[in-house]
Amino acid sequence: MLGSRMIRIVAQCGLALVLVAATTACRGGAPRRADAANDDVLFIGDSIFALSFDIEENLEAQFATTFRSYTASGARLSASGVAPSVRSQFTSAERANPNSTVVVMNGGGNDLLFPVLMSDPQRCLTVSPTAPLSATCTTLLNTVSMDLTNFLGTLRQGGVTDVIYLGYYFTKNASGGGLTGNTPLGRLRQAVDFSAMALAQACSRVQTATFRCTFLDTRSAILPADIVADGVHPNPSGSRKLSNLIAPRLQPLL
Repeated sequence: MLGSRMIRIVAQCGLALVLVAATTACRGGAPRRADAANDDVLFIGDSIFALSFDIEENLEAQFATTFRSYTASGARLSASGVAPSVRSQFTSAERANPNSTVVVMNGGGNDLLFPVLMSDPQRCLTVSPTAPLSATCTTLLNTVSMDLTNFLGTLRQGGVTDVIYLGYYFTKNASGGGLTGNTPLGRLRQAVDFSAMALAQACSRVQTATFRCTFLDTRSAILPADIVADGVHPNPSGSRKLSNLIAPRLQPLL
C-alpha cells in the first residue's frame, strides 16, 4: 500500500510526469533544502530520492539533523532537460554554499530509463532473463559510467572528500498505467546488472587517499513489494531499506 503522502504526490504530478517530464510543480526545480543544520552533507540525484524525499527524511530523523538537498525528479546525470541534471544540482549547491565535503547521490538511471520508455533504441529490454544484453545498450551504460567518473572528478576538485553512491535496483512491470504501463520494465534485469557493474567501476576509478567513493549495491535489498505501482520508485518500505543502507556509511562522516 502507498502511504498517504506518496499517494498525494503521485496524484498531483502523475506517474508519467515523474518519469518523463518532471516540472517545478513536481519538485523538479528549486532544491528541497538549500540551507541545513549540517551543510557538510549534500544530497543530489533523481526521483529515487526526490519523489517522496523519504530516504532523506528518514536519515535526518535518525541523525537528528538536516542536510542540504538538491535532488530532482526527472534528473539525468549530465544532460539538461525538464529537470536539473545531477551535475547542475551540484553546481547550484556549490554556488549557494561551497562547503559540502560529503555527497550522497545517485544518477544515470534516467539516462537508461528515458530511452527505454521512448521505443528503446539501444535495445536495453531483453526478450528473456537469459538473453544477452545488446552491444548498443552496453555502449550506453559504459558511456554513463565514464560520465559518472568525470563527474566524480569534478566533485573531488570541488573539495568533496566522500561520495556515497546509491546504486539502482531491479524494476518491476508497472501496473499504474501512464507511459510505463505498456513497457515491460521487468525485462531490464540484465541492463540493471550491467549498470551496477559499470557504475561501481566509475566509483573505483576515482579512489585516492583523500577521496573515497562508496558504491551501494541495492539489487538484493529491494524486492517488488518495496516498489510502487509505476515499477520504479521505492515505497515507504523500500525507502527505509535504502536509508538503512546509507546510514552506516554516512554516520562516521557526520
